[in-house]
Amino acid sequence: MHADSHTFEAVWEQIVVAAQQGGHPFRSVVLSSRAAPVDTRIVIVRGTTYDPPSLWFHTDARSNKVLQMRADPQVALLFWDETARLQVRAFGHASCATQGSAVDERWRQTPDVSRRLYAGAQTPGQPMEGSTGDVEGAPEQARSNFCTVDVFLQRCDA
Repeated sequence: MHADSHTFEAVWEQIVVAAQQGGHPFRSVVLSSRAAPVDTRIVIVRGTTYDPPSLWFHTDARSNKVLQMRADPQVALLFWDETARLQVRAFGHASCATQGSAVDERWRQTPDVSRRLYAGAQTPGQPMEGSTGDVEGAPEQARSNFCTVDVFLQRCDA
């Protein structure tokens, strides 16, 4: 990790808190992938791991971001705390997973309201013409579309 240790420790502490606290400004983070075409979107930090330092979020396995991160796992994250007027850029390596005990445990911890988002027949990123936003689909379909992404932090700056 390349960063001033005090800066990294302070930032890391805020990321850890954000994963546990819904209203924390670092909970919603901008993720940019490097694979062509470069793309940016907001993801929600769901958890952290200390060694090595990483954060994780979940997403639909059918989304473009998963395809992009599998093609080129280098990503950038942008955190913003408006109250503190603090912007933090972090860079890391993304690892996408749809199977395994860690993914199964994260699925069990995901609230039903969030699980429903993965049950739809429509691929993420497609126009929602005439859609009411209701999601219908079998629970097993939802689980097969669930993907967790761990971002292993390599460096950050504030």
